[in-house]
Amino acid sequence: MPRATPLVSVTICCYNSEEYIAETVRSVLAQTWDDFEIVMVNDGSTDLTEEIIKSFSDPRIQYYFQTNAGVGATRNRAVDLSRGKYVAFLDHDDLWEPSKLEKQIPLLETRPEVALVYSDCYFIDPHGDRFATYFAYQGVEPCRGRALSALVKHGCFMQLPSVVVRKDALIEVGKFDPRYNIVEDYDTWMKIAAAHEVDYVREPLCSYRDHPANTSKTQQERGYQELLNLVTEWSRRRDLSPEALTELDRKYAEYAVTYLYWLMRRRRPASACARGLEFTATEFMRLFAIRSPDWRPAGSWTRASHALRVIRSEITKRWLTPGRCA
Repeated sequence: MPRATPLVSVTICCYNSEEYIAETVRSVLAQTWDDFEIVMVNDGSTDLTEEIIKSFSDPRIQYYFQTNAGVGATRNRAVDLSRGKYVAFLDHDDLWEPSKLEKQIPLLETRPEVALVYSDCYFIDPHGDRFATYFAYQGVEPCRGRALSALVKHGCFMQLPSVVVRKDALIEVGKFDPRYNIVEDYDTWMKIAAAHEVDYVREPLCSYRDHPANTSKTQQERGYQELLNLVTEWSRRRDLSPEALTELDRKYAEYAVTYLYWLMRRRRPASACARGLEFTATEFMRLFAIRSPDWRPAGSWTRASHALRVIRSEITKRWLTPGRCA
C-alpha cells in the first residue's frame, strides 16, 4: 500500500499537451513501483490539456494550473509542490517503461552518497515507434560517481525523463535556473554532479518522443544562445579544475561554431547573422572577462586567441559560402 507521504514525486510539466498527455500519464500509472504521486503543473495551456488530465480519477494525481511562466519556473513550482523524498521528471510527450522506478529507486535507497540516477532512453517517433537508443545513437559511454567532467565534455547525456534525484540535493543546488527554457536540466544536473555522486541503469527505462513541436526544435536559436550563456556562467565557478576550464573553452568554441553554422545554413538575412555574431562575441568577451582575474594574462590571451582562431577557421574552412549571409 502506498504510504501517506509518497516516496517518489513524479513531476509532469505541460503546455498545450492534448496530443500526448494521456499516454504520458498512463505510462506512469502503469509503474510496478506504486509508492508515488504525480504532480502535474499546467503552464497556461489553451487547448484541451486540462480536460484530459481531469478525466483521470487516480487520487495520486495532483493537478495545478498557472499562468504561463516558462519551463524552468514551472519545473521549480512542481518541485516545490512535491512531497516525496525523491523527484522524478517526465515531459508531457515522453513515456516511461513500467519497471523504471522499480529499477532506479533501490540505487538511491541503498547508496546514500548517490544523489541522481539516470538511464538509457529510447528515441520514439510521433507515433510511438522506437528507432534508436540514446547511448548508442550519441556514442555515449555512461559514467557513475563524480560525473561533472563527463557532462562538460560530452554534453547532457542524462536525458530528463530518465532522471530521479534526491529532493534535498535538488533544493541544495537551487533547483532549476528560471532563465533557461532549453538547457535548464543540463545546468541542474551539472550542479548536482559537482557536489554529489550519480549512478545509472544501462537499459532504456524511458522514451523521448522526437516530433516537430519539440521545444529544442521550435526554439533552436534560443537553445544555442542558452548553451553559450551556460558555458559563460559556469566559468565563474571557483571550484573547477584547470582541465575543466580548458574543456569549457573548447565547448564554447564548439557551440559558437555550431550556432553560427546554423544561422548560415538557414540563409538567415544579414541582420540575423549580425545579431548572432554579436551575441556570440558578447558572450565570448564575458567569458574572457570572467577568466582574466584567475589566469596569468598570457594564459588568458592564449586561450582567447585560440578560441577565436577555432571559430574563424572552422567557419571559413568548412562552412562559409560566399553570399550565405548576404
